[in-house]
Amino acid sequence: MTADLVEFLNARLDEDEVAARDLLKPYAWGYSVFYEASQEELAHIERYRPARVLADVQAQRAILAEHERRAKLIVDGYYDDHADLVDLDWLVRLLAQPYADHADYRQDWRIDTADHG
Repeated sequence: MTADLVEFLNARLDEDEVAARDLLKPYAWGYSVFYEASQEELAHIERYRPARVLADVQAQRAILAEHERRAKLIVDGYYDDHADLVDLDWLVRLLAQPYADHADYRQDWRIDTADHG
């Protein structure tokens, strides 16, 4: 796994976090914003509310931190279960999939989820 992918993911998580925190500001959730929204749109907005996005960001950061911790232990010679790191590599690449349309996303990070398992 390249450090580039972890750096890319952390940058996207930073963007998601800032966007979610901005929506938590008191003025952002006025009813007029959703006046013409359909029930389906309102359900989508509720499902992806800022608090949920922030929890998702926190969970993804924990996965990235664990990957980095294990990678450092392997490099330092304290951990030799490369299979665990390979599984985490796949997981980190999977975390990047939703950002595949971002200009900085590299196609060599793409995975076929059917190939794992």
